[in-house]
Amino acid sequence: MTQDELATRIAEYMAAQFLVLDIHPDHRNIIYIEGMNTDFTLNENDPDGWNDLSLILQHDAEGVPHLVFVAPATTDPGISSTFSPAAWRLGGVARIKLGQQQAWRMGYHRHAKYPNQHPALVQCDPVLVHRDKNRDHKRQGDIIAQGYGINQHSTNPHYTGGPVGGHSAGCLVRKLWSDHLQFLEILKADPRQIADDKYVWKTTIIQGKELCSKI
Repeated sequence: MTQDELATRIAEYMAAQFLVLDIHPDHRNIIYIEGMNTDFTLNENDPDGWNDLSLILQHDAEGVPHLVFVAPATTDPGISSTFSPAAWRLGGVARIKLGQQQAWRMGYHRHAKYPNQHPALVQCDPVLVHRDKNRDHKRQGDIIAQGYGINQHSTNPHYTGGPVGGHSAGCLVRKLWSDHLQFLEILKADPRQIADDKYVWKTTIIQGKELCSKI
């Protein structure tokens, strides 16, 4: 599957699922595909891996969808976060609910492990998550609850690889710092963001296997 074929498949899938896709040529759409590699093949989405895709989809003047950003990411918490005391106190680590939510604006992500905050999309409205109380790294059977601090951020400028670990406790995280900065710059060029620095972004989470089986 080529990049443009994936863009078309996503657009068709979202239309079939009644998910909002902004088709104005200058508008960007934030999408994550779970269990898909950067060559657009599927993977088993094993815990603690950077095995999801962070995408930005944009239409051209003729209304044809294109992917203008593709990078490895995770939509799942790391194993250490899953088994942390903090997750246990919350009733299980957060795993974002599939589908579409509108709840993020430009801001700064803060993490106790890294004293320097960094630019990110930060949660500003309610976000629904599954609470993985049984710590099986799956959504099935988990209660749906409010998520807190579910940001869209990165790792750190010096990170080159390794397990997800504590980099995500439910956040949507791009693996590489340079990718993350590019992601933000593309979004900042959207006229809605230019007109309103408190613009609230929609984000869509799709399972790769579901995407490939429905179209």
